[in-house]
Amino acid sequence: MMTAKVGQFEVEVEGNTVTVHDFVTGDYYVQTVPIYSTNEPDAYKTFEAYCRRAGDGFRVGLGAFDDFDVVYLYDARPAFDTTGEGDVQGGNFGYAMNLQWPDGSEWGYAPFPVEGTDPAVEARAQAEMIAAFAGLPADDETIGKLMRGEAVEGVSVIDPMPLRYAVKGETR
Repeated sequence: MMTAKVGQFEVEVEGNTVTVHDFVTGDYYVQTVPIYSTNEPDAYKTFEAYCRRAGDGFRVGLGAFDDFDVVYLYDARPAFDTTGEGDVQGGNFGYAMNLQWPDGSEWGYAPFPVEGTDPAVEARAQAEMIAAFAGLPADDETIGKLMRGEAVEGVSVIDPMPLRYAVKGETR
C-alpha cells in the first residue's frame, strides 16, 4: 500500500484501488483504476505498481474547482520511452480521480509542470490545459492569470511546485 497527503485529503493506493479520505468532511471516496495495458510485465499490471515504478517521481496533486475536486496521481519524471516502442513513462502521465463525479476520472496528463523542462513553456502549457478543462477562453489575459496562480472563474487551485499545492487559496 502507498499513502500520500495533499491538501485536506489522505490518499491510499492498494492494487488497483484508490481511497481518498477528506479530513474536513469525513467523506471517503473509493475508485478502481482501470488498467488497459496488457503488454506490461506482471509486476506492472496494477496501479500501485505503476506508482511504485515512478519511484521518487511519484506525485500527488490536487485540483479544486467550484463544484468538484480532482486528485492527480502521476509520474513527474521527464518523459522517456522505456522500450523503444512508444511505451512512454513520466511526463506527468497518470490517473486523475474526480471525487464528486467518478465518471470524470481518467488516465491522462496532470496539469502541473513536468520536472526538468523549461518552466515558462510548461507554465503556459499548464495554463492552457486548465483553461480548456474549465471551458475558459485561451486568451492572453486568462492564460496570464492562470500562469501567475491567480483565481479565474471556475478555477481556484494552481501551484506548479512539486509536492506543494494551493488548496482553495491556502498553501499547504
